[in-house]
Amino acid sequence: MSKDRDYDVETCPAMGTLYAMQREFQELLKGSSLFDIDNPNDMAESILGLLGECGEVLQADQRWKRNRRNTYYNRREKIEEIADCFIFLLNVCIYSGISSFELMNAVKDKIEKNKERYLESGASSAKDAWKLFGANKERCLDKNEEA
Repeated sequence: MSKDRDYDVETCPAMGTLYAMQREFQELLKGSSLFDIDNPNDMAESILGLLGECGEVLQADQRWKRNRRNTYYNRREKIEEIADCFIFLLNVCIYSGISSFELMNAVKDKIEKNKERYLESGASSAKDAWKLFGANKERCLDKNEEA
């Protein structure tokens, strides 16, 4: 946890609240209710918007570039771009008919699964774990397709 964080768990909005706020905003934009929506076109547009916002996160923090000339970093801008990414991910869920409850349970389950895979891998660092996961990627896809 960061020492300079400006929030705590008690004051940070819950996922359900953020989801409801974004759904309400999307209904305002669309001019109608979005109950039980499953709209592949709006979902696809949200994914395309997400890709653009991911690029903007990289623009806000260019320290990842290998050359030493790129030292640009704006923390506030980076946080805002990450927030935009999160909002587009919420839209993907909204336009796929996925509830905030389903999303949070899937995220929780995925974190637990990743942790379990890491512990079982015998990797001694995150870098080693990514190598192992990458090497097993095809095998994992094959297992999921057979299920």
